[in-house]
Amino acid sequence: MRPDAPDLVADQSHPWVWGAARPFWVSDNRTEAVWVAARAVNGRLQQKLGRHDLGETRLFRSGVFESGSV
Repeated sequence: MRPDAPDLVADQSHPWVWGAARPFWVSDNRTEAVWVAARAVNGRLQQKLGRHDLGETRLFRSGVFESGSV
C-alpha cells in the first residue's frame, strides 16, 4: 500500500467479512482474504434478500435501492 493509505484493523471488520477472511489473513494471504470476504458478503446478501439470481452490483442495487436498506 502507499504510505498515505489508511490503516486497516482487519479483525474489527463485520463478522461476515472477518469470519470468512481470517484464515487467509493470518496466513498472510491478503489477496485471497479479500476475495473470500467479498464472496461471503455476496452470498449472505443473496440469502438475506432471497435473490440468488443476482450477483454483485445488481444484488447490491436491489437490496439498497429497492428496499431502502439491507
